[in-house]
Amino acid sequence: MIESKIGIIVSSLRLAEIARKVSSRIETHNCTLEKAIPIAKELQARGTEVIVSHGGTAAILEKNISIPVLSLPRSAFELMENVIEATQYAENIGITLYDKPISRLEIFESLFHINIKQIIYHDFETLRIGIIQAKNEGVEIFIGGNATFQVSQEIGCNCILSSRTEDTIADAIEQAKIVASIQRDEKEKTKRVEAILSSVSEGIIAVDENGIIVVFNKAAEDILEMNGAIGSLVNKVAPQLGLQEVLKTGIPKLQSLMKVGDIQIVSNIKSIYLEGKVIGVTASFSEVSRVMKTEQKVRSSYARRFVAKYSVDNIVRESMAMKQVTNQITRFANSDSTILITGESGTGKELVANSIHNCSQRKNGPFVAINCAAVPDENLLKSELFGYDEGAFTGARKGGRMGLFELAHEGTIFLDEIGSISVDLQASLLRVLEQKEIMRVGGDRIIPVDVRVIAATNTDILNGVKEGHIRQDFYFRLNMLRLFISPLRERKEDIPHLVSSFFHFFSRKYGKDLEPLPDELIKRFLDYSWHGNVRELQNFVERFVLMVEKASEYEPTLRTLFDDCGKTEKILRKADETGTSLSEGELYRLFEKSFIKKAEVAKKLGISRTTLWRKLKTTKPVHY
Repeated sequence: MIESKIGIIVSSLRLAEIARKVSSRIETHNCTLEKAIPIAKELQARGTEVIVSHGGTAAILEKNISIPVLSLPRSAFELMENVIEATQYAENIGITLYDKPISRLEIFESLFHINIKQIIYHDFETLRIGIIQAKNEGVEIFIGGNATFQVSQEIGCNCILSSRTEDTIADAIEQAKIVASIQRDEKEKTKRVEAILSSVSEGIIAVDENGIIVVFNKAAEDILEMNGAIGSLVNKVAPQLGLQEVLKTGIPKLQSLMKVGDIQIVSNIKSIYLEGKVIGVTASFSEVSRVMKTEQKVRSSYARRFVAKYSVDNIVRESMAMKQVTNQITRFANSDSTILITGESGTGKELVANSIHNCSQRKNGPFVAINCAAVPDENLLKSELFGYDEGAFTGARKGGRMGLFELAHEGTIFLDEIGSISVDLQASLLRVLEQKEIMRVGGDRIIPVDVRVIAATNTDILNGVKEGHIRQDFYFRLNMLRLFISPLRERKEDIPHLVSSFFHFFSRKYGKDLEPLPDELIKRFLDYSWHGNVRELQNFVERFVLMVEKASEYEPTLRTLFDDCGKTEKILRKADETGTSLSEGELYRLFEKSFIKKAEVAKKLGISRTTLWRKLKTTKPVHY
């Protein structure tokens, strides 16, 4: 068997070392662009059949020698690794490319939320000019070869050297062997290719000058789900790959992302030359499974920001009502069904949702929460939930953006105030609940999501169905499992423990070494109705801790705060009797009004608010 004569010419010492490691028998040269042509011509004179090179060096060699030159592809996976490394240092990244840009880089921009500028060059001078111009336009770091590294260093910019893996070089060598075999003898080539390609993980297809398939390896059969393709016209068997187009134009299609049936692949298609004449086209491709794995890593990096902070251990459960809630949490956590949490505002619905997530098998996945009522614009809420594609609306981010459902993949999404969303948006959410898939705003691609949905509402959602605000099918799908949290006034056994817990927490938070609250003062908390539930109690204790400095101030400060609470309660009762509704902001302002006035008077007198309160109690009023 005649051994293929292959030469490797690269401008990177690291690439040369990898190539020698892959195959020590192949003659490998590490040289500058200026020396590459003489070396290539010498190799050609000594009988070398194919030269493997990369980037601009490969393109220039193709123009100056007659034997085939195969360029080491920069795969999407390797480019992604370079981009991931570059994102550690900057958001504005430049990639230097010889002669032609790379398509679909917006995918990386969307995944990593970065800006990528392609610097296309034809020689060293255009490379220098392009890099300097890119720096002036805001590029902070570059990705490229040795020449790019040299220019970047000269102008004071960082540079990531383009990486190639052993697999990339090994695959390129195998393709070079294929080309050399075609040149010597087509019959012998077919037998050799079958043996060589049996160990190649990428799908490889080669066609002759007439577009007839002469190579179709096992990996190609598996990826494309085709058998017996050899001898057929490629345009009939796999027209979507575009081999016929490259055969006709001679223009290579590198790093192309495309969909074949239900499979996404990344491909490199180049012409095969023999003595300066195109004798066919070769395509190498593989599934984008590695890209998907990288995307999952990106999702995981986002997931670190979406963590459930609380568990069942954080729930005060002295009352029978809360003990029943915690029992339901542990039971419901074992199911992936949708859960609807109901209860008044401030009862702790998000705390319970956190606890369900942390008790479930999804606890290592993300926990993503959104208050639907806090996003009043329906279109904005839809884009937040489902994401959007580039150009979906004015001001849409280039490359689009993942929505919360995508970010919650393999985890939990908590939809608070679910009763506030429109009927149209309910229909979109119903699709997610039933089919576990979403479509981005402005997009046409179905994206599967593995998400557990927990919703919450403080309104009578069933009454919303009767009034037509809630779709009946949406209600029944949402109400698979239901968990009710009682208001604080109906579970007063929890109040002393909540007060003690909040007092201890805020004392530490504000760096105050306060004595514990005595039991007789804690009992006073049981006499108030706590319309705002646990949230109101928490805010109350925080204000109390901020106002006191020592134990002697506890009793008068509590009296002042409860006086203010009593005034607020009267306002609420009057509003309820008259049918007047007060917004949360109005309630807050009414509650704080007397506190602020007294604080301002105390500040002017140079005394504490507690001292002012004592003086007001002991001083007789003056009548005019």
